[in-house]
Amino acid sequence: MPPVVGLVAHQDYRSLLIQELGRSGVSVAPMTFEADKIDGLLIDGSSLKGQLPEGTPDLIETIRQPEKVLSALLIKPHETIEQPDLLTLTPSVPAFVQQLKLHMRQKDVANEAALRMQTLAALKADPLSDTKTDANEKTLLYFGEPGSFYLKMKALMTELGYRVSAALSERTAFESFRSFIPSAFVVAVTERSYPFELLDHIHGRPDLKNMPVVAVTGIEDRLPDNLENINGLVRIGVDFSKASKAIRLLIDKTRVPNPVPPKRCQSPVRDRFSGCFSDVFAETHVKAQVRFALEHDRPHCVAKLAPMELENREPLNAGNLPVFANLMNSVLRKQDCLARLNWSEFLVSLPSTRADDARDALERARRIVESTTLARGESFSFRFTVAELEPHLNADQYWSVVMREQPAKRNRIQASVA
Repeated sequence: MPPVVGLVAHQDYRSLLIQELGRSGVSVAPMTFEADKIDGLLIDGSSLKGQLPEGTPDLIETIRQPEKVLSALLIKPHETIEQPDLLTLTPSVPAFVQQLKLHMRQKDVANEAALRMQTLAALKADPLSDTKTDANEKTLLYFGEPGSFYLKMKALMTELGYRVSAALSERTAFESFRSFIPSAFVVAVTERSYPFELLDHIHGRPDLKNMPVVAVTGIEDRLPDNLENINGLVRIGVDFSKASKAIRLLIDKTRVPNPVPPKRCQSPVRDRFSGCFSDVFAETHVKAQVRFALEHDRPHCVAKLAPMELENREPLNAGNLPVFANLMNSVLRKQDCLARLNWSEFLVSLPSTRADDARDALERARRIVESTTLARGESFSFRFTVAELEPHLNADQYWSVVMREQPAKRNRIQASVA
């Protein structure tokens, strides 16, 4: 099911926006809707200049639920409209869809965290307590030119108890991450300047993976399509204080409970050879994920991997199983789940993901894995196959299909599973 958004616009413009949202793969809810039935809310800025159209639902309650609904105000770069609280700015429908995808990814993380706790409870395997303390819990690092917006944001975040510092270059940012781990990272991006290498570094480091990463940019900037390595995006309008509050809101929203990692689990949930989740956990959890996906009409994919030594294409020995698992976990998303099925196969469960996107993600992960040479000179690769959930399958049937699949010598996508 595509994302569903509520749309507030005058009737003469509403039909055009519906068409444009449809071309971006987004459905529009009826004129009257409930907050728990939509993923986003788009308000045409011109509608705020006069009275809202008749039949407009009560928006206040919807806008007050930013953890559930992304509420955005559509304005042109040259327009000067007062930005209401809790509404993020967006200059176009494609830009809104980009922000909506980031919002839904955070919802996927929260859903996965809840599902993992349910699976552990079903297996009667409570996770170990997380005794790690964060000495820099109220520290924020800003990457970009420390101009007037930075000063405004720093003043607000300082009032909230954050210690704010700035890194002017990628080299300085890399050095900062070697010395401490901030509780949040705010990065200024533009159409011409997007720090791919720095953000890839953050995404690939296990100790930084749970750190909220919020990008800020101008209202008119066009950004790359792939924003996988950031958690939220704020577009800066004329009111810097509203953008600063939006950053604070995104940081708070991003710091939801993360899915329980396997290191906080014991046997039989944790595989003792690889250190990732076990086949016992995988079967119970994937079935729970499938039931959730079917109930909420969401896509779901499971991939089976056959890891190998890159040099000789032989299966991994036992000593390299945890090394491969750690490397894979570093390139997967927070909501993805890696488990070991047997000596020669791993499983990756990818919630809210279609087959084509799963293929692209695993191809990207394989390129990173193959280009990584570890301390003892090891390099790995893997073969994979992907099975996408079909709506006519229940959880047990889908699991049987997944178990029958074998990683192909040449990667293929099973886009339709009978």
